[in-house]
Amino acid sequence: KHITEEYAMTQRNKKFYSITEVAQLVDVSKTVIASRVNAGELKAHRISGKTIRISQDNLDSWLNKTTALAR
Repeated sequence: KHITEEYAMTQRNKKFYSITEVAQLVDVSKTVIASRVNAGELKAHRISGKTIRISQDNLDSWLNKTTALAR
């Protein structure tokens, strides 16, 4: 499922993202993002109970590492 560029730009202005939002931004499944969080590859913050948020800085860092590995 593809997202619009406008939606992506709106989301980029946020400071924290849910797993669903990150999955939409990078065009992968929620399962992929959750597994990266659980493996410690993508740092996230547990707000309460099952609520997890990923900071913009942690997302950027993970994307930079992932991109570097793909080269």
